[in-house]
Amino acid sequence: MNTTTADPLPALITGASAGIGASTALLFAKVGCNLVLLARRANNLAEVKAKCEAVNSKARVVIIEADMTKREHLDGVVGKLEGLKVDM
Repeated sequence: MNTTTADPLPALITGASAGIGASTALLFAKVGCNLVLLARRANNLAEVKAKCEAVNSKARVVIIEADMTKREHLDGVVGKLEGLKVDM
């Protein structure tokens, strides 16, 4: 992945609080992406955010507690992006 552009690429990762989602978040942080991490477990998200920021201090990492099976949670995601532009 080439992240040498002027603006870091954004990545929105669901299930980011553990397992494959957390590993994906760390990988994307290492290559210079800004991250939006979504999951149901806020405590775990905070830990993953800290790890991502440790491997890339320049990355913007936004965490959003959301259950992807609940429409009202999905509807609120866009309003919580903290200014990060993410194409969906």
